[in-house]
Amino acid sequence: MDKKNTDFYITALTTIRNSFIKSIDGLSEEELVKIPEGFRNNILGNFAQSITSSQSICYKRMWLPVNSPEEYPIFFGKGTSPADWKGKIDIQQVKTLALSTITKLEEDCNTGLFDHHQYDPYQTSFGILLNSFEEAFCFNNIHESLHL
Repeated sequence: MDKKNTDFYITALTTIRNSFIKSIDGLSEEELVKIPEGFRNNILGNFAQSITSSQSICYKRMWLPVNSPEEYPIFFGKGTSPADWKGKIDIQQVKTLALSTITKLEEDCNTGLFDHHQYDPYQTSFGILLNSFEEAFCFNNIHESLHL
């Protein structure tokens, strides 16, 4: 992926994640974990799921180690619901990961990590087939915006 696209995608992702952090700052833990009637998810789950999904489609699909806790897919993976959570979720950890995973992603883009690994194609639940890291990164920003 060329530097211009990388810079744009990183800027967009940073804006999305900072917007998410800004939107949850000031909310109580009770407000963050409440599942509204008629929904399967809550605010915290939406935020953490976007981070988990990003790691999955950008790293895991290329057989690279993810940069989030190994239990995140159990709590926040596709098809999960906060109704099934056992224990408390560390809200500060989610906020920290939101930004630290961007820093790591940018480093990995700049060092060419993704240029040396084959992407395992993935059909999203939106019906979009991702065939490359660049497509995954672009789609990720769309996906995270929907969660926001």
